[in-house]
Amino acid sequence: MAATVVLLVLAAFLAGRMLPRSQTPEVASRALDGRERIVLMTVAGHLERSELLLLELANTPDYGDVDLSIERRLARQLGSESRLYRQAASQVGQADVAALLEQLERVLLELSQGPQMISPDDMGELRLRLDEGDVLFKVRVLGSRIRQQVRAGEHDYANGDGPREI
Repeated sequence: MAATVVLLVLAAFLAGRMLPRSQTPEVASRALDGRERIVLMTVAGHLERSELLLLELANTPDYGDVDLSIERRLARQLGSESRLYRQAASQVGQADVAALLEQLERVLLELSQGPQMISPDDMGELRLRLDEGDVLFKVRVLGSRIRQQVRAGEHDYANGDGPREI
């Protein structure tokens, strides 16, 4: 009986050594994780810039008409970037990131298409719309979560573990 067990163990060992191993799925999943990590790092920077713009608008004083020409140009640029990042996030399977980027894109488009000079009443309405949709809050929370994910991924790469799911 002991000889049979030894033969079975030896046969299993040799079969494991002789059979070809498929490396392709592992390599493909690493490439996807690396691409996802790059997308998330880029989106985190985009969300940070968008947050700064939204904070500036939310904290603009109501003294007379406000010139939003600089904010409109920045909103136009960020809106174009947001569209690209939303598509990239969808491609790497980050549906929640893509959904927020779509909501942010609508706000940025509205800002970029709005008037250059805005009255205090219109500024109050703009703040109200930003608050109602919780856009600023969502941008801040998602940006923080993405930065934590990226930091955790950097830690894994430093330890040689590779990416991990959070």
